[in-house]
Amino acid sequence: MKKENTLLLTLFIFGIFMGAIDSGIVSPARVIIGNSFGIDQNLGIWMITLYTLIYAASMPIMGKLGDRRGYKRIFIIGIIIFGIGSFFSGMTNFFGNFWLFLLARSIQALGAGGMIPIATTAVSKIFPEGKKGTALGIVGGVYGIATIVGPTLGSFILSISGSDKWGWLFFINVPISIFVILLSLSVKEIEIEKASKKLDIIGSILLASSIGSLMYALTNIDFFNISSSIRDLNVYPFLIAFFILFPILLLFENKTEDPVFNTKFLTNSNTFFIMMTALIVGIGMMGLIFIPQFAENILKIPAGTGGYIVTILAIFSGISAPLSGIFVDKRGATFVMGIGFIFNIAGALFLGYVTTYMLNFTGLLIGLFMMGIGIGFTLGAPLNYMILKSVDSKNSASALANLSLMRSIGVTV
Repeated sequence: MKKENTLLLTLFIFGIFMGAIDSGIVSPARVIIGNSFGIDQNLGIWMITLYTLIYAASMPIMGKLGDRRGYKRIFIIGIIIFGIGSFFSGMTNFFGNFWLFLLARSIQALGAGGMIPIATTAVSKIFPEGKKGTALGIVGGVYGIATIVGPTLGSFILSISGSDKWGWLFFINVPISIFVILLSLSVKEIEIEKASKKLDIIGSILLASSIGSLMYALTNIDFFNISSSIRDLNVYPFLIAFFILFPILLLFENKTEDPVFNTKFLTNSNTFFIMMTALIVGIGMMGLIFIPQFAENILKIPAGTGGYIVTILAIFSGISAPLSGIFVDKRGATFVMGIGFIFNIAGALFLGYVTTYMLNFTGLLIGLFMMGIGIGFTLGAPLNYMILKSVDSKNSASALANLSLMRSIGVTV
């Protein structure tokens, strides 16, 4: 591997890890942070909801900017924005103003939206065929580990800093951001195809509004009581807004020369299948949030330690994701995706059996092993590799951003 490629891979991996881990690092501290601001839990949930909404809505826009303005440039802009948001999120620990905290979290989310899809695209550009899958597998492994261990790392930081110094959950990102920015000075910009530099402003607004409406509605639906919750004022007006705005977006983008949301992603059977697969993978990951609760309530492990059980899943996922990339290079993405789904289904069925009949730690460990392999083989290289093969090179980051968006929608469901 060339030294330049090694530096670029290191640069992007740090960005992916930071962006992914911050989506969950706040979860164990939500009540603590809310209490420090003197707010109730209904208002406190916005520290997670707002981050998720802005992160999801900004990804396609930042992805398009990466395709048009340069991957390293937009990635570093994302890092700078994320670092600034992290610093001010931490500082609100001393200010005591919840609304400033939400503003800082919004800035953080905007920066994160420009990190993960851009980094993944850039990695795919710098590695040749035969090594591309392996590189994407490493990226997928880092993303999977960071997403899963985010809450665990949050608990660990709080145990060291103390619950009254929760600002360190965010301050920890600042030196890493500075390191990444300094590292970027030693690497060159990745060459991009010449294309229109004009930004699709109206399309960006329509896309952000429609996705934000959908994500907010989904976060407020009680899927155990859909008929009642769908009539809630926090659900149906936003679903209506989505069903009005999204068709308008499609009509507008269909006539736009360089759309921020390419309608071919939905009309092309290959890309549509890949997007729907990402949605299903995201939905499958959502079920993992119940594992810590099961471990504490049923297996009777010490209260507060259930989150560490998910770390086992992260380890298996982190090991299998790079392996999936190697297999993609040797056997193809479709083969690896099939293996991943087999392990996911087997793991889910086995965990269902464990929670009903087996009720022991060994059974849980076996189920987590199978799920970890499955997640690594589906979340890692295959989907990213398949979408990159299905779109024009000049739309790579945009396609990956929309793929990440579909996965995020699945997790929200």
